[in-house]
Formats: sequence, structure tokens, C-alpha cells
Amino acid sequence: MTKRQLLRDDLNCAWRSVIKNFYDAQQIDSEASLQAYFAATLINRFEKAKRKSWRIFLEPTIKLPPSSIHRKPDLLICNNNQIIGVVELKYAPRGEGNEIYEKDLKTLLILSENRQHFQIANERYLGPLKSVKSYSLAKDAVLCWAGVYSGPRLSTQKFKEAGARDDFLALHAITSPDNPATI
Repeated sequence: MTKRQLLRDDLNCAWRSVIKNFYDAQQIDSEASLQAYFAATLINRFEKAKRKSWRIFLEPTIKLPPSSIHRKPDLLICNNNQIIGVVELKYAPRGEGNEIYEKDLKTLLILSENRQHFQIANERYLGPLKSVKSYSLAKDAVLCWAGVYSGPRLSTQKFKEAGARDDFLALHAITSPDNPATI
């Protein structure tokens, strides 16, 4: 069985739903709106499946100690103790896939290579302080890139050449002027 098949299924189903129900209805016009619809759809799936311990962080600042490396993945999916999924989204419906994935894939690979405890920083929060929660990246975490783009579909080989491994999941929505997005 594939690693984290339940989460992979959730990601696939949420992606299909968001593209069919929101992108094709012209309700998504930015990466931020894609992120909002995708996160909301995932949260609904988690609640219906009674996975209440799963949390989603939107664009958290990740500090990778002891260095000063900071990353901001689009979504982190955590259970009580670990990061079980990292999602990088790309919204470029008029851009070609070959031009848009490298930076996001680099972020996924940096997180994968530094599986020590992450600190999720919320430096803009103002209120009663609680302890900062550290999470480790689960060994079987799903590293997902999901993109809305035009042109030919990015091949799995292209991601592998850039360093993607078995924990990687790519979701595509390929746009064209005359048809709904192809998932």
C-alpha cells in the first residue's frame, strides 16, 4: 500500500472538487483563493471523516534550527505530533508548467532533507502566549505539489529529475482557452 494513502486520497479528492466546483466556475483568480478553497475543502473532508486531530496551517513560517533557513509552504497538514503532509500550490493558468514548479519543489526537498523538529512561528500573533509546538516531518509524510497551469502536462520524470522521491504527489489542472481544466 502507498504511504499515507488516506491523506493522498483526501488530497486528490479535494483537488478535483476545487477545480471542478470553483476554478471552472471562475471563482479562483489567485494563488491565495486557490489556497483558501483547497484548505476549506480538506478541512471539510477531515471533519466528515472524524479526523479531528488533523490540523492545517496556512503559509506557516517554518524555522529549521539551528540555521536561519525559513520557508513558507502553502499548507502543512499535521496530526497530534507530526507533519504528515506538505503542500505547495501554484496558480499560473496562463503559464507553462515547465516554468513554475522548481521553487516549490525546492521547498519540499529542503523540508524533506531536514526532518528534525520544525518550529512553526506565528510572530504576528498578539494574545496569551502558549508554548511553541515543534513538529517533526513524518518519515512517510506526503510532499505534494499541485498546480493550475497551461501547456503540456508536467511529466513525473521531470519531478524525479529535480529530486522528487516516492513520498511525492503531483496534482495537475491543465488549462486551455476552449475547455474546462483537465485534471
